[in-house]
Amino acid sequence: MKDPNWAECPEATHFDPVDQNFLREVGEALLLFNLKRGWIVPTYTAYGLRIEECHRPLLKRPAWNGEGLPAVGETIERLDINANWVDAVVMYVGTDRVVLRDLSGQEFVPKLHELTESSDFKRFRPVRTADQIDAEQRVAENRKRQIDDMYQGLSHSNASETRRICAELFDKGYRKQGAS
Repeated sequence: MKDPNWAECPEATHFDPVDQNFLREVGEALLLFNLKRGWIVPTYTAYGLRIEECHRPLLKRPAWNGEGLPAVGETIERLDINANWVDAVVMYVGTDRVVLRDLSGQEFVPKLHELTESSDFKRFRPVRTADQIDAEQRVAENRKRQIDDMYQGLSHSNASETRRICAELFDKGYRKQGAS
């Protein structure tokens, strides 16, 4: 038995390790992916009509971790034009692009390489948990507090420029030293 390569069938939600088939449920229909014909209704009785009715153990597609492509129907976060993270649902995954729809109904169509590039600047990521959001807020508050501490010790002939320089110094690893 080989592990499924989910990139071969990004719309799939399940995998049958016995017959090596990709499956997905659309509305009330269970569909099977056939290499020659695409998505078809399976005629093999071991599958049943829905995932819950399947008579054999299926592997559920793991949640997207930011590597490779997310599955159709997966909720992810994307960076919008205002540099805010917004939730978006993956509507389609093709050979060179994906279609995302945010909660307001607006569609966004990035190229696949934008979704899978491994760079420091990510435009897409898995949805964060409440614990991750809290941790990010604590880091941001700590950063702001330390920058404010640096700022207090400097002259303020140009306050906005001084604050920008303090932030830049902080981001480069410089920290205010305590009194010795």
